[in-house]
Amino acid sequence: MIDLIVLVVTTFVLGLLGLTVVSRNGQYLINKLFAVLTAMAILWGIANYSTNHVTGYEQQLFANKLSLFIGFLLIQTMWFLSIYFPKKIDERKIQRRVSFFVTITLLILTLFTDKIVNSVVYVPTKKITDIITGELFYVYVLAAAIFFGLLVYNFYTTYRAKELDSLQRQQIKYASMGLLFSFVWVMLVAAVIPSITNNWEISKFGSVGTLFMVAFISFSIVRYKLFDIKTVVVRGFVYTITTTVLVTIYSGISLPIKNYLVQANVGAYTSTITEIVLLGMFGVSFYPLKLYFDRVTTKYFFRDHYNVQEVLKTINTILSVSVDLDKMLHRVGGILKKTLLIEHCAFIIDEDQITGQIRYINVGKSVSKVSLPQGIDKLFRGRNVVIVDQLKDEGVEQELKKYLVFQSIAVLVKLRGVEEHGHVENQGYIILSDKKSGKGFSGQDEKMLDILSGQLAVAAENLIHLDEIVHFNIKLQDEVTDATKQLKVKNKKLQELDETKDEFVSMASHQLRTPLTSIKGYLSMVLDGDTGELKPAQKQFLDQAYMSTQRMVYLIADLLNLSRLKTGKFVITPQPTNLAGMIEGEIHQIEETAKSRGHKVSFMCDPSIPDLMLDDMKTRQVIMNFIDNAIYYTPEGGKIQVFLEQKDGKAIFKVSDNGIGVAKEDQKELFAKFYRAGNARKARPDGTGLGLYMAKMVIDAEGGDLLFSSEEGKGSTFGFSFDINQLKPQ
Repeated sequence: MIDLIVLVVTTFVLGLLGLTVVSRNGQYLINKLFAVLTAMAILWGIANYSTNHVTGYEQQLFANKLSLFIGFLLIQTMWFLSIYFPKKIDERKIQRRVSFFVTITLLILTLFTDKIVNSVVYVPTKKITDIITGELFYVYVLAAAIFFGLLVYNFYTTYRAKELDSLQRQQIKYASMGLLFSFVWVMLVAAVIPSITNNWEISKFGSVGTLFMVAFISFSIVRYKLFDIKTVVVRGFVYTITTTVLVTIYSGISLPIKNYLVQANVGAYTSTITEIVLLGMFGVSFYPLKLYFDRVTTKYFFRDHYNVQEVLKTINTILSVSVDLDKMLHRVGGILKKTLLIEHCAFIIDEDQITGQIRYINVGKSVSKVSLPQGIDKLFRGRNVVIVDQLKDEGVEQELKKYLVFQSIAVLVKLRGVEEHGHVENQGYIILSDKKSGKGFSGQDEKMLDILSGQLAVAAENLIHLDEIVHFNIKLQDEVTDATKQLKVKNKKLQELDETKDEFVSMASHQLRTPLTSIKGYLSMVLDGDTGELKPAQKQFLDQAYMSTQRMVYLIADLLNLSRLKTGKFVITPQPTNLAGMIEGEIHQIEETAKSRGHKVSFMCDPSIPDLMLDDMKTRQVIMNFIDNAIYYTPEGGKIQVFLEQKDGKAIFKVSDNGIGVAKEDQKELFAKFYRAGNARKARPDGTGLGLYMAKMVIDAEGGDLLFSSEEGKGSTFGFSFDINQLKPQ
């Protein structure tokens, strides 16, 4: 009965372990080999059990032969696993060829001859079958011992290999111990001791040896992440324990109740109800009991367990709302400390890759500032997370590993920035110390840190740029403030110069106006024939002189008006004014100039327009400016039309030409002081840019509206309009 219980337990545990490993990462050869090993162990246990429980001589003989052969295959599977565990070191081609030859030979000798097992004898008093060994039985033992030696040799050479990291060394240490203890137990209990004592009763406990393998490999899974199935194994164990406890409790309660019901001769209906109640209690109790075992296993096996998504979500929230780089890194460092259960962590942020300026942030216990050696990037090779324990003990990695261990660095995470033009900028590193528990960093830790590396790199880069912008704004504000002070000083000087200029312009204009008036008056008298009849040539020259004098008078008037505007002395003096007569007089004055340029000037007038209260001198100046501009900005042979019309209660004056027009980009600024359009400067370089500005000032002051439309290359229309009712003389 004991050997059956042992068989059932080992079969269940080995089967569960093998299926879990192969279903978790079935694509890896090592996982497949381990699954084969567990299958061989189960088959050998069944064969070993059947040697003492089958009937009939032939069946007993075959069961013992099969048990020995499967036992040899189990040893060979262990040996084959030693070649590839924890990773393949070299080919071992000779071993594999010898293994194939020996396996075939032993298959033939064991199953089809009596050279290994000669016969069997059933001993009724012991209820076992004794084996009568053949003359080559010790050849079988020797072959098994040789493969055991190769197994030990492979594990030893693999353990000493430089390619392995410390975590893999721990895995191979405990897994090999489990396999070796199992092998020794099986060989001693199932073969050596029975053959020496000629008593095979002890062989039925051979399958107990497989429990050594289960114990050591389970420890390696939980402690050193063997096959990366810790969570699956532990949670499976929880379900098994929960179910076992409930079944035990259910059996302990239900059996006495059933016996009582039978003795009390209770009906079938009552028995059924009782069964349903008990099953209900079983179902209701399962989940609370499972939660209890979950808490227990979490406490002892998953102290460092955490939800990756929840941690990353919390960190992402911090990254999205942070505006200060130091505070953000301290908060993220605090979460990493709490989540990974480490002593401290630090951040090295490359703020300026050109100048080499870095920022170092330490979170946790006070430690000296860590500096990373040259060539540290060689450790990453396309990955973002380097676990120092997993570095190789050879070459450059060995040297860097020694330095990192000396600096108490357990994990190094590269902060990879955004890829631009095929190049990824390194934003810095995260440095993590060892865990407080002394455990290594898991695949879950590595995955979480790998995701975090990209997110934190982008956030750090953004905040570095934000800091640059803030500092730039502060610097710019200081420069603007300084420049403003300088501008105020210069502006004050300019204002003083401008006032001096205005005073000079005002004084010069007054001084020039008197002689120009005299010159204009004398020229007018000569042209009117007061000094005698003029020859045509003389009249032409004097007309030109008179027009130039008139322009000078208007220019001086503009300068005086501009000066008055600045000093607040610009005053409109309204008086009854006949617009038609005023316009005709101005046209008459420029007729000769228009003819000399080949222009045709026409005037269309509505005689019903009444006199209006306007400033005669200033309005005349505006009219002359519009007509004068039409003449000078229209190419020779142009057409100039002057209109004075009444429409909708308004007196409207317009001057239209087919001249050079005004470009669209110049039209908004055309009436600004001293502004001149580009094509106007080319056509008439001597202009001042005051005529239209003063025209707008005058028309606005008189309560009128300025009219303007133009298209470059096709001509312009300038004018004004006045509300007749508002400006009628009272």
